[in-house]
Amino acid sequence: MIVIALVWLLAFGLQCSPPVLTQRLIKDPWKSFYLDAVIVSSLVSGVPSVSICLLMHSQQSLAVGLTHAINSLAAVGNALVPEDSSFGFLLLAGGVVHYLMCSTLSFVYLSIWSALAPPEREKKQYEFMALGTAGMILVHLINLHIVPTFWKMPLLDQLLIETTSWPHLCDHLMFGFSLTHFIVHQRYRLNKLKI
Repeated sequence: MIVIALVWLLAFGLQCSPPVLTQRLIKDPWKSFYLDAVIVSSLVSGVPSVSICLLMHSQQSLAVGLTHAINSLAAVGNALVPEDSSFGFLLLAGGVVHYLMCSTLSFVYLSIWSALAPPEREKKQYEFMALGTAGMILVHLINLHIVPTFWKMPLLDQLLIETTSWPHLCDHLMFGFSLTHFIVHQRYRLNKLKI
């Protein structure tokens, strides 16, 4: 339980006062903002399922719970590579799929926010966060219920049998909330860019 509390505390700290992660590496302020949004929301999005994995295996050990959480990422890699690939390759593929999904959704959400006039952003910030979070239900349905009907991913199927889809729905909702909260909370950075 202490580990779960620490994970949530770390996620809360990262979300509420996100460090400016990329400004020293990337001189373009818009690209820096975009990458910060991707990094923060993709890290925070895994907190619910990791917590659930740790709780499910709390009678065993911390290592078992963490191993199960890592196996979840490898199962996602089955979308890109065959299930008989090496574990490391599956894990790498899972990271790639996760990053591509997070970066694409971040771009879409940032484009929607940028399309609003600055006065509208102030008025509609809570609606943006609510709709952005709820919109992830559609992403969840597509990723874990529609796509697997025509794209065979045995490892992902097995994962969903073991965990059900609830932890992953929580991850998707957490991503939507984290991303929209980041955009709204850090909007002063976009305002400086006059976007």
